[in-house]
Amino acid sequence: MKYLKTFEKFNITSTTGNKVVYYFETGQGSKYLMTDKGETKRWKSEHLNTGGEDKGLKNWYQNSFFVDPEYEYEANSVQFLIDKGFKCALNKDKGKITIYIVDNGKWRVGNMTDAYPKSNINKPLIFDYIDQPKNSFHVGEYNLNPDNFSIQSYHFGSPVTKIIKEEDISEEELKPFKKS
Repeated sequence: MKYLKTFEKFNITSTTGNKVVYYFETGQGSKYLMTDKGETKRWKSEHLNTGGEDKGLKNWYQNSFFVDPEYEYEANSVQFLIDKGFKCALNKDKGKITIYIVDNGKWRVGNMTDAYPKSNINKPLIFDYIDQPKNSFHVGEYNLNPDNFSIQSYHFGSPVTKIIKEEDISEEELKPFKKS
């Protein structure tokens, strides 16, 4: 009951009406809400990487994942690939994410050298992930196009530093997410 009253008071709901089950923060100070279906909403902090640009409440992402820092370059590659003009897709299956790109009009598994040409690391963009926030794991968020495969929007965040389950989320943690 506490959960419902608090979220009703702040008028917080995902775009699909799913229940928020986690609040978490990252090392750069961003704050997130996450639903039972993996949707995420971020309040972006002001931090060194951005100099305060783009600070504040962001739109909901419909999908999320979390990766061990061991895979941060693979998971962050999508942003570099999109910046290089590649059409990208993401497939989650059995604890692995595979990143695909369009090359010569056909989908293929992306490679580290596609995203980071100077790395000379000839390795496919396939890496382990989990669905729940975990301290020290990076958060990834994305929306898919109507084909339910290609990526419409993508954000790769800093490592998680604090996790609070739904029943312990306070009004103070929810303030940045309050709708006017």
